[in-house]
Amino acid sequence: MSSLVSVHWFSRKGQARERNSDACAVFSNASTILAIIGDASEKGLQGSEYVMTWMASVVDQMAIENAPTCDLILTVMRNVHRQLRPNFPSARACWGALFIDHKNEKVWMFSCGDCRAGIENEDGTIKWHTTVHSQANWQGEEFLPAHAKMPYRHQVTRSLNAKRFVDPDVMEIDYDQQGRWVLATDGYWVEHQMECASIHDLQDDASFFRVSCIKNSRCVESDSDNYYQV
Repeated sequence: MSSLVSVHWFSRKGQARERNSDACAVFSNASTILAIIGDASEKGLQGSEYVMTWMASVVDQMAIENAPTCDLILTVMRNVHRQLRPNFPSARACWGALFIDHKNEKVWMFSCGDCRAGIENEDGTIKWHTTVHSQANWQGEEFLPAHAKMPYRHQVTRSLNAKRFVDPDVMEIDYDQQGRWVLATDGYWVEHQMECASIHDLQDDASFFRVSCIKNSRCVESDSDNYYQV
């Protein structure tokens, strides 16, 4: 069990975007960490507000739970989604999440859309563990550079939307006390990492969240007010 938490949030508006539609919400205590990252659709003006409100409400509720579990997180996510539905009738967003349980030495990753979760290696490369729900790889195959060049790559097959709660993919991975876990939006993992574009020349919003339990630190680098931590 660790009380040390080092977090780094980086977020930048893409050159082809009117505003930064990415966001992140985090809850942590001595034994657990829950981090959620979101990438809202630019269609409609409520997407960014919707995904941040949903994520912040989820981490707020998890912060008062004595024994958070993966199943409880999903229940809270569904309940918050239902409560927000009347106020955001057309908003949509992709999201991903990490739940780290130090006490029981377990880690879960969640994905819904084209946000991803993975583990950063010693050399700074990232091994992505979660699947991508895009029309480009609609059969569920591994997302490759060829998929990134397809014109319908941005069309996702799953999303957080007001009409109904779409269940995410959930996977358990090996726990590592020294691990560096990462969440990223597609602007970061596709354009910057897969296509090797400079971080200064990205067209899409690009964001990543990194958490480790080696030391206590917090770094927020964002051009928007899009980070919330309990």
